[in-house]
Amino acid sequence: MNSLRIDRPSSAVLFAGFISLLAGLNARLQRNLSSVRLNTLPAVPTKRGLSTLVGAMLLSAWPAFAQLDSAALQTVLDASLAKTSASGAAAAIVRNGEVLWQGQSGVIAPASSVPVASDTLFVYASASKMVTAAMTLRLKEQGLLGLDQTIDQYLPTGVPGASAVTVRQLLQQTSSYPDLYSNADLRAQLQDVTRPWNRADLMSFIEAPTGTPGAQHLYSNSNYILLGEVIERASGKTFSQVYQDEIATPLGLTHAFVTPQPREAFAQGVSYGNGEPINYFDLTLGLPTPLYGPAFGDGPVAGTAVDGALFLDALASGQLVGPEMLSEMFNFDPVSGYGFGIYGSLVDDKLELNHAGSWAGYTSNLFYDENLDLTIMTLANSDYDFPAGVIAADLGGAVSAIPEPSTYAALAALAALALAVGTRRRNGGQRGGRYA
Repeated sequence: MNSLRIDRPSSAVLFAGFISLLAGLNARLQRNLSSVRLNTLPAVPTKRGLSTLVGAMLLSAWPAFAQLDSAALQTVLDASLAKTSASGAAAAIVRNGEVLWQGQSGVIAPASSVPVASDTLFVYASASKMVTAAMTLRLKEQGLLGLDQTIDQYLPTGVPGASAVTVRQLLQQTSSYPDLYSNADLRAQLQDVTRPWNRADLMSFIEAPTGTPGAQHLYSNSNYILLGEVIERASGKTFSQVYQDEIATPLGLTHAFVTPQPREAFAQGVSYGNGEPINYFDLTLGLPTPLYGPAFGDGPVAGTAVDGALFLDALASGQLVGPEMLSEMFNFDPVSGYGFGIYGSLVDDKLELNHAGSWAGYTSNLFYDENLDLTIMTLANSDYDFPAGVIAADLGGAVSAIPEPSTYAALAALAALALAVGTRRRNGGQRGGRYA
């Protein structure tokens, strides 16, 4: 029988789409700069390339004049989807709670003629670990749990290692719990896509930590399965109710769910777990049960690209948790780049945040760039060639602002002034080619 694709992406895979996107942004910016011959300026930065400095100038002026070309972005989305194994995709770009652009492309399943619509749902998979983390921090702010309390205070008896592992270690993936999805028996049982799953079923497959808790980062979905239980027991509410109270209602999210939704609301994910495509919707008249939901704290949400982007936009801007908890969440491990449910880094004191996901025929990519002041989410209904990452990279190459022609002279003057203050002169020779 075909095998359910349950392997979550590694750290390297999770960053691949983001790195590709940044490369695309830089390439686009280089083209924009060459069109106004800024490479003839008589100085270059000491530590950073000309494109970085002038790009910052362009982007700082973005709100005044820049506009996203909706038709051009839709063309990019259509062309990008055509390069992948997915039949359908959705994407959204958000800034400060405003949806700057959203697009959909393709159909909900390979054999379908139904187009992906603005309200079509996709599974967020591991991109929604940040949702579980944010829920946990909201409870911390309410005094309902402690980050440095051992998890045995919140879990039923019998969870191996619970007396030695803290809530913080679950959040930052340093508990040393092995990934429950590596268990062959669980993998086999997940093939029954009509079987209802609850968290107790999943927790029974969690094994004792393989190392010293807190000693090192080890990405494991077991951590976020356990966090789902911690959330319920600390709050005295169901996971679904905490999500509604702490995330969906405050942010006004109407198309991001942790509860079952009608089958017809979904783009149907096609998985390539053993190399052969399989659509799990073909195996049941209802919704395949292992896709998402309260039992799966490691990937609990299904929704639209718009609602996913609105969530991260709000999180990054401090609307969901206060400065202290946001600082905890964004305290990234220097090796893995992992914080609490999210990867990230500071680049020139500007945040770059990212998490991707791949599960049961769906891929997702959700990221925020403080320098661009944009949040972008991409979703696709195949897990073969990480289509969400491919689409994110292509959109990234198209998303840089292109100023109106009348603004170029003013921007060039501003850039020249900055260069005069913060650069050194290059001895002789014509300025040309690339600036590193």
